[in-house]
Amino acid sequence: MARRATAVAAHVPDLHGFDGQERRLPRSLGQRDARLAARRQGVSESTSAVGRGPGDSGRRQARSNSIRAAPARRAGPGLAPDPRRAQGGEETRRQESCAGEATQGTAVNEAEPEQERDQKRELEALIELSRRGRAKLERLHEVLTTPGHYGTGATPAAVVYRENKLRLLRLLDETGKPRAGKPPVLFVPAPVSRYFIMDLLPGRSFAGYVAAAGFDVYIADFGTPSREDRFADLDYYVEGLVRRSVRAVSALTDEEAINVVGYCLGGTLSLLYAALHPETVRRLVLLTTSVDGDVEGGIPWVAARMGLAGEDYDNPRLVPA
Repeated sequence: MARRATAVAAHVPDLHGFDGQERRLPRSLGQRDARLAARRQGVSESTSAVGRGPGDSGRRQARSNSIRAAPARRAGPGLAPDPRRAQGGEETRRQESCAGEATQGTAVNEAEPEQERDQKRELEALIELSRRGRAKLERLHEVLTTPGHYGTGATPAAVVYRENKLRLLRLLDETGKPRAGKPPVLFVPAPVSRYFIMDLLPGRSFAGYVAAAGFDVYIADFGTPSREDRFADLDYYVEGLVRRSVRAVSALTDEEAINVVGYCLGGTLSLLYAALHPETVRRLVLLTTSVDGDVEGGIPWVAARMGLAGEDYDNPRLVPA
């Protein structure tokens, strides 16, 4: 049937209908079959390329080879080969190449966002560290520039006892009156430090916090040490200044035993006083205090290693061993 149609197309190119009009004979069945096969091939290849992963590249290559190796349909007499068949194979290879590039591009695009997220997290962490550091510096600036930090305490106080450089301070309430009737507490700082380390700033005062909690607070201010204090020993501080400060507090409050809080070297002095006069101390609290000075790293050991005049590790002069 196909050969007859081809022969008719070759020898009778023009036909006339019953109405006398000239009509062109349709293409041969061989040409139509070749065109349909090329279209089906292109559609099937493009459909298969969509949804394939990187692992299907081998199968795509094998299939394309089989398609290219398939024998072309024999053209009938007088018919030229259809150039669209060769174009279809080239189009298939171009589609496969584009699909492979798209798959590779997708993998690169997925890796880039992950790297960007890691860099963003690192940047956010550095910004947070910088923010915290700046907050600490701003707080330090506030502490150092707030009034009340230059030699005076933050809480209003009255001097109730004096002895040479020693001043015994009694903290006052908001109305400027002492907290009479409350349990008495005596703060003993280090003689080499300023007393207002216990009463530094409003809202940052340990002594003020204890007073606000309902205690009658006293602070021993030993004054600024100078050259004339170089001969002051433990007996002068413990049996002299600390003992008389405790007596003054007991006399003002009518309490035989009071609470004592010692800080740093003042804690050492308070510990010695409590050991010598336990009946006058109700409670003893020590802050950053060297309790056992007979160990390496204690104050006597450090003083001896520094070679201070008059200091001996076995028989210390400044602090007990």
